[in-house]
Parts: sequence; C-alpha cells; structure tokens
Amino acid sequence: MESALAVRNSVSVRDLTGEVVMAKSLDLPARLSLVVLAAVTIPSGLADTTIDRMLLPIEVLGSESQTVSRTVALPAEQAESVRFLWLQIHGLRYADQASVQFNASAWIPLNNNTVTIAEPGRSFGGIGGGFATLVMTLPLPSGAVVADTNIIRFRFNRTDGVVSAYRILALNFLTFEGQKLLPPGAFVEDAPETWTPPLPDEASIRAGRALWRGASLVASSLPNSPRIEAHCADCHAEDGRDLKYFNFSNGSIVARSRFHGLLALEGKQIASYIRSLTLPNPGRPWNPPYQPGP
Repeated sequence: MESALAVRNSVSVRDLTGEVVMAKSLDLPARLSLVVLAAVTIPSGLADTTIDRMLLPIEVLGSESQTVSRTVALPAEQAESVRFLWLQIHGLRYADQASVQFNASAWIPLNNNTVTIAEPGRSFGGIGGGFATLVMTLPLPSGAVVADTNIIRFRFNRTDGVVSAYRILALNFLTFEGQKLLPPGAFVEDAPETWTPPLPDEASIRAGRALWRGASLVASSLPNSPRIEAHCADCHAEDGRDLKYFNFSNGSIVARSRFHGLLALEGKQIASYIRSLTLPNPGRPWNPPYQPGP
C-alpha cells in the first residue's frame, strides 16, 4: 500500500540567505510518494520562494530564543512508527545550547542526557566534547508525532559569550528498528555558487570592506558586553577570504555581525563585501578541505 508524506519548511529566522533554488521533480521509490515544500524568506525584499525539497543545512542563527521550524505531514501508519528524531548537527558546544519542540509539547533541551550521541563523538565527550559535528538520536515522547501535520521547531537557547549559532546538517525520523522514513531525495544542499551579495551596489561593498577593517565591536551579545580593540580583520583573514573560502552564508555573517554589536544593515554590507571576493571557495564551516590525510 502506497503512503503519502508531506514536509513543509517555514523559516522563522530573519536575515537568512536569500538564495533561490529552482523547483525540481523527484524520482522516489514506488512505495513512497513524497512532497517537500520549503518556504524560504528572502531578506532582500523579494517574494517568498517555494521549492519542493528541504534545503540543508538549517541554520539557527542570531539572538537568543531564535527559532526555525519545519512542518511535516505523516499518514497515520508512518506517524505511529516514529520513535526517534535523528540529527547531524554542527556547532553544539555546550549542554542546552539548543532545544527541539514537537507541535505544542514541551521544549526538549539537547544535552548528553536527552540524546544518544553516535561514535566516535560519544567517546570524546559528546556535546561539549572534542567534536564540532555530532550525530545523535532523540527519543520522542509518546504522542509527540501525530497523523497529518506536525510542526518541529529548533531553538537557539542562549549564548555562552562565544557561540551564536548551530547548523542542522541532516535530519530524519527513525522507526524503532532504526529505519529512516525520509528518503535522500527529500533533501537538497544549499549551493554557495548561487549566493549573491545582499546589497550588490558598489557603495555597499565599499562600506562592507571599511566595516570589516575598522568597525568598533563589542565582545558578544551578552548584556553590558565591553567594547573590544579588535576588528573583524584582526581575528579573521585580513581581507575576509576565510569566510569566502569556507562559504559562511550571508545569514551567518549578518548574525555574527549583530552578535558583535553592529546593525543588520552593516552586517549585510559586510556580507556583500565577502560575496564580492573573487577567490576559490571549496569548503564549508563543517567541512574544512585543508585537513591532512587522504
């Protein structure tokens, strides 16, 4: 018997990247008909764009209590079989940095007591340990996933004065036997080669370059955070090429700028400057290509 499953993405984070992904049809197994809708808010003021696969990574950026949501519709037979949420997350540096909520249920904090961390990350301390990217499974309370519409929310709870975001690189629902319910074709990777400056005019790019080299910053978004002597270029590559090389998104650059006390407009100007750099950009924040080895 064929089953139908629908996934809808709604991003509630402001100032995320404004990239548009063209809709494409999916070739799916005969026993599973899947429709994935992603509603991505375009910060430059363009109309919202809907695509038919879930865009990854999901970046949870910015101020404390910021959330990103996904809406998943499951038929009754599949909803009843869900036992776990499977996640691959980059940037969980401490316990309770992030929480997950299903529908109107209580928020579940992510820490080494609420999730099971896969090896090798578990042997190196799990959340808060030596691995920046972790795979984990979260047991779901009885009745958390229901037939028809389910809203999953991811929240950035609080900063420690250093961290301002995390990224969900992959997710899925698992049955008791560990079977993944969402097929690989349900997801699409955000393509950095499609990214453009949020403010493409030359004046904005020049302003971004000047801010990168000389803007006055605060240490963090914590209350009463002091001014620091360093500028962006003092902790990063002088010209910002590290952000371009590792493909930090426009949204992450804006969020980090605001974390250090700048305005959203100034963050967009810096992001526009970084996008304008004509440099190779083979990496991602969670996948640095310069590591030694085969």
